[in-house]
Amino acid sequence: MGIRQFAISQTEYELDYIPQKLRTLELCVLACSSILNEKYAPGTEDLTIGGQIVKGDALRLLRDLAIDAGLISNRLLLNFVEIKLDSGGLINQKTGVSLSDFGLGPVPVAVATQALRSLGVPADALRKIWVHVLTTASKALAHFTDQGASVRVEHLGFGSYATSLIVRSHFFDALGKAQPPSLLGPDATPRLDGHWLGIEPPVIL
Repeated sequence: MGIRQFAISQTEYELDYIPQKLRTLELCVLACSSILNEKYAPGTEDLTIGGQIVKGDALRLLRDLAIDAGLISNRLLLNFVEIKLDSGGLINQKTGVSLSDFGLGPVPVAVATQALRSLGVPADALRKIWVHVLTTASKALAHFTDQGASVRVEHLGFGSYATSLIVRSHFFDALGKAQPPSLLGPDATPRLDGHWLGIEPPVIL
């Protein structure tokens, strides 16, 4: 039995597929925040999701799954806005279903890397973060390697948050559609202080 071919449905992407990937990405940000909180202020790492408090072994399992899923979703959504890793840098290139299929243009790398400027993150810093996270995704998730792969937790959090902002702006806003609700409250949004940058040495998974 072969793979079934399907036509792109803008409605399915707007209402289901992209919102689901954004939730996955934002859950990854929450997981990163929890991991950093555990190191920075032990006892503050519990997560509340859907009104339920997650702690202990369930929290650790959820964080592990969220990190892996976030690495995948970050790469997928950056590819969706036509940004990909190439020779240790970022380029604009269409790979698979992307903004172009919805009558929208690619997000220039120079524009995308400004996504966190309101937080004080320079464009070059975000570019390096995305390269780091995409490189880890390629090494860790595509196949096992003899060298393994690791990711800095704060980089994954900042990179995932930036990707979610880019998709919300350049897909939903560009189409004139309502953005899906965000899982991230003010306490979970990455910032250049507190537990996001207050841990030395950096937490590496």
